[in-house]
Amino acid sequence: MEQSQLANRVKNKLQLLLRGLQNAEEVDSFNDLLIINRIVPKLPSDCLRDMIRLLRPITDETLETPSKNMNLTPLFRLLANTPVHDPLLNDFLSSSGYQPCQA
Repeated sequence: MEQSQLANRVKNKLQLLLRGLQNAEEVDSFNDLLIINRIVPKLPSDCLRDMIRLLRPITDETLETPSKNMNLTPLFRLLANTPVHDPLLNDFLSSSGYQPCQA
């Protein structure tokens, strides 16, 4: 139960960020957020808690200054250190220049 509630909270924050992306330069961030959104249900509860903690300042900053480029590096690092064996996560991290965790 807790895991699904945490996943829903993360997905809600990601949806807020997706709505805030408005210009062509943010296409990469938009695509990254869509992929992360698909990976969220497969993540363990501790990772979801960390994602909520990392997303809070990103969400606040994006809503306050929508024209500012979004920095998703902390999310990439967190996902790279998460021991989940998922082909989408592994491909996403590899294409983003991160090595997936080998648990």
